[in-house]
Amino acid sequence: MSYAEKFGEKALAQRLGFLLEFLEVADENILKRLAQLTGKAYVKLDLMGGEEGKYLAKWRLKVNLSKEALTEWQRY
Repeated sequence: MSYAEKFGEKALAQRLGFLLEFLEVADENILKRLAQLTGKAYVKLDLMGGEEGKYLAKWRLKVNLSKEALTEWQRY
C-alpha cells in the first residue's frame, strides 16, 4: 500500500485493490485509498495473461484470470 502511494504506482493500486476486495481481506478505508490512486487507463490483472477477460470499471482492470485461478492457492 505505502509503495503504491509513495511511487504513484497506479497499476499496482488497481491490481491490489481488486485482489483485496475479491478476497475480502481489506477494510473500506484501504480500498478507498487505493481507489484514489487508480489511473484512467485499463490494465491487465495478469501481465503475462491473454487478452480475453472482462473489464471491471471500478478498478479500471481487465480481469484476464478465472475465479478458479485466483483462488487455487487456497487449496493448499
